[in-house]
Amino acid sequence: MKKYYKYKSLKNLDHVLDILTNARLYCSEYSRLNDPAEGEFQAKVLLSFDRGKYLSKDNVTTHYTRGNWSDELEPEYKEFIRALQEKYLVCSLSKTFKSIPLWAYYAESFSGICIEVVPKNESEFTDVIYNSDYPTCLFDPKKISVNSIEENIDREIKKSLTYKGSHWRVEKEVRLLWQEPYFDNIHPIKKVYCGSRIDGSHFELFRKLFPDIEFIRTRISNSSPKIITIK
Repeated sequence: MKKYYKYKSLKNLDHVLDILTNARLYCSEYSRLNDPAEGEFQAKVLLSFDRGKYLSKDNVTTHYTRGNWSDELEPEYKEFIRALQEKYLVCSLSKTFKSIPLWAYYAESFSGICIEVVPKNESEFTDVIYNSDYPTCLFDPKKISVNSIEENIDREIKKSLTYKGSHWRVEKEVRLLWQEPYFDNIHPIKKVYCGSRIDGSHFELFRKLFPDIEFIRTRISNSSPKIITIK
């Protein structure tokens, strides 16, 4: 079974207690994530369309936009595509609990925790693709509508929400795209890594409140800058 990791500050203790108690993940709008470039993409918009060659470059006239939408693309298309993106809520996790930058950024400078998450269905999680450019997404204006469930459109929308700039590669992120605020298709939490600066009273409180969960102290190694566990 694959294991993913959710770094959490203890400033919002309600969120932490909810994950540990109810074994569920909170998903938020992509626009609330910390990278303002989330959801940006290069659009290939079909100006002529042959149903049999929807994903083929042959005999398809395309118009390219990079970053911003051009005057030639009708404004309502942008609104439709943004509305389709907003159907999905996002939960971000990492493939490792040993990332020093993630402990610093998301776990309150090592005073927070990192929760081990074991999904019941691994296919619901997608590896983030890191690239120096925005992803290229292919859309047919004839099919774009706020209520679109067309498979090809949905795939391109998901692609736009699972790319990040290459400078984020250190996060080793996996991403859950969901249409509800909470996702509970994970196993009960069994293991939590605690930052080297966690308050001792928090550590002991967690152990008392959740006797079935293993709380593991961590620190930075004396011999090299890496995270190790304390036995």
